[in-house]
Amino acid sequence: MNVNVVSLVFVMLFLTPILAGALAHFSREKMQYSLASLFNSLLFLCSLVLSIYITKKIFFEHDNGVFQQIYHIIPQDIKTALDGKDVLTYLFIVPVIMLFLTGVLKLITIPLYKATIVPLADGLY
Repeated sequence: MNVNVVSLVFVMLFLTPILAGALAHFSREKMQYSLASLFNSLLFLCSLVLSIYITKKIFFEHDNGVFQQIYHIIPQDIKTALDGKDVLTYLFIVPVIMLFLTGVLKLITIPLYKATIVPLADGLY
């Protein structure tokens, strides 16, 4: 029998969490943890996408509006250091904006989490 090792590894990687979940004890806390983990992953993705968009609008497409005003507030030394260095701009600015956005989104979503995720986990259990 000819077995492809790479395919076998992928099958094992796919089946391991399924088997672990099927054999593990099911509890309300684990359900809440799983839903909170999913919620935090979605929050991370939203923050990442928004921070990339905002960085692009502030540093590269600042034609008019609020992005132009923010661009003019940035010190000239920073603008000069990042001028023509698109990768550096994204590497340094995106994490800063993402940190700020994550904090703001968490402040907004914590009440939503308590009002929806916890009762949903209790209902699913």
